[in-house]
Amino acid sequence: MTTSKTPANVTEAIRKLDASDQVAIQTYIAKLKTTIQDLETEILQLKDGDPHAHYHGHEKCTSDHSHGHDHDVSNSADGCTLDHDHDH
Repeated sequence: MTTSKTPANVTEAIRKLDASDQVAIQTYIAKLKTTIQDLETEILQLKDGDPHAHYHGHEKCTSDHSHGHDHDVSNSADGCTLDHDHDH
């Protein structure tokens, strides 16, 4: 997956901004990077065709990493919406 660093010239330009503008830009960049990673994972899943697979980088994983906590997801269209680590 793409996890590229922000280019040096962009980082230098951000440093020239006042603190609140730096936070706004860095937050936006972080969200874009997360979106890119999510889309890359979605592409891998679509290409693979295995609805039970998820990915750790480029590595396919079909293990069930049980959530380890109780909550009702029956009313949620997407299932659990909490952020869970997938550490093995």
